Amino acid sequence: LANFTPQPGGNIIQGNNDVVLSGFSITPTASIDFTGVTLSTTAGTATGADITSVRIYRDNNANGLIDGGDASVSGGGVAYAPSIPLTITGETGFSTVRNYLVVANVAGVGVSTPGNTAVASVASGAFTTTATTNSGSATGNLRTIAAPPGATTITAGAGAEPLSFSSLINTQGAAVLNFDFTITDDGATPSTDALASQISQIVLNAGTGNDVTNWITAIQGVEIGRASCRERV
Repeated sequence: LANFTPQPGGNIIQGNNDVVLSGFSITPTASIDFTGVTLSTTAGTATGADITSVRIYRDNNANGLIDGGDASVSGGGVAYAPSIPLTITGETGFSTVRNYLVVANVAGVGVSTPGNTAVASVASGAFTTTATTNSGSATGNLRTIAAPPGATTITAGAGAEPLSFSSLINTQGAAVLNFDFTITDDGATPSTDALASQISQIVLNAGTGNDVTNWITAIQGVEIGRASCRERV
């Protein structure tokens, strides 16, 4: 058993399924059956909350991708853990090199943690075949979990919010700043999707500590405008 060349690398994105974590190849010296492999993930920081449904695919055309007739040879997937034993089925009677991919799903935003790293390696001899001796190992690259492209952010603005406002202010012309916020297109991962953010609705929720339980009894009107030009939106 040896490293798949080249080993997959780079970030893996939250919410993506069928992500190739790593790969390995088995080169027999005679006709063998490949029946099991144990993956090690201890070099990374990801947990079972980050990565799910781990399985092994045979890579028929050795391109490092799941395509064509590639299919799982270890069933529907198992939990991500420090040590992952997998039973292999259907890989019988081959005498030439075969390539395999370690495939998994990345949990979505709010479940997986950006910055955690996933890895899937095979320690020396940690696989079973019908050969007399099983030797070799494969070391996967660390794959960093990243937020999906287009991660627009909303943050507190730079304006000074007043502690109170006068009940005599009852026209649009006399309106004053209550609070402000900044929306940044692709704020979490700048310049990744090349698409403009389009805002169709903003909901203002009452925070804690409100003495006025029904805003309608105290606030005649609310408007939102761009701070740079005081243009109403």
